Amino acid sequence: MTRQGLCAFDLDGTLVDSAADIVFHANVALDALGRAPWSEAQARPLIGRGARALLLDMLGPEVAAATVDHAVAEFAHSYAQQPVRHTVLFDSAVAVLTALRNAGMATAVVTNKLQGITTAVLRALDVETLLDVVVGAGAGLPHKPAPDMLAYAARQTGATPQTTTLVGDSVVDLQAAAAFGCGFVGVGHGVDGGVGLRGAGVVVCAGLGDVCARLLALS
Repeated sequence: MTRQGLCAFDLDGTLVDSAADIVFHANVALDALGRAPWSEAQARPLIGRGARALLLDMLGPEVAAATVDHAVAEFAHSYAQQPVRHTVLFDSAVAVLTALRNAGMATAVVTNKLQGITTAVLRALDVETLLDVVVGAGAGLPHKPAPDMLAYAARQTGATPQTTTLVGDSVVDLQAAAAFGCGFVGVGHGVDGGVGLRGAGVVVCAGLGDVCARLLALS
């Protein structure tokens, strides 16, 4: 569907508060390998680059690739069984997606989370139908900060870099937007509380309601 512009959202830390679930399922994977669990405080700074990167960081750089593969499989299996143990939408998420679509904009999720898990989370939270495109890891596209996922979402909705805005909570998202050449709006309620974005000189929005007002003003 071609609309007048695309508003693409990162998922974890932007549209949904999911850090507790990510750490829980990562610890399931570590347990399967006989490794000690990590606390949420320890693991939070590692979230955002996808399951494989997270688990590799937890396991250490010396670990064999086959071990990481095993960990990712355990993580994905556990997450698929319970995609929203603790995960919730951030305040105003449904209202924001609805308002943007009513204004004629396309909406998308562009995330480094595994595609199947992403779909399961969005479906369980009853927002999948408010999105024109969902792009996650495992679809053959490089992870953010590469621009490929954003480019794919734009092609699917008839948008261009000039008519696309990415909403995200991390420097990874900021870098992806810069690589694609599109606009960026940051939120301060993410995994690191907006510290990374503020350090990069981004003025972050307090919540999704502020994001919506900014996006509609740009349209």
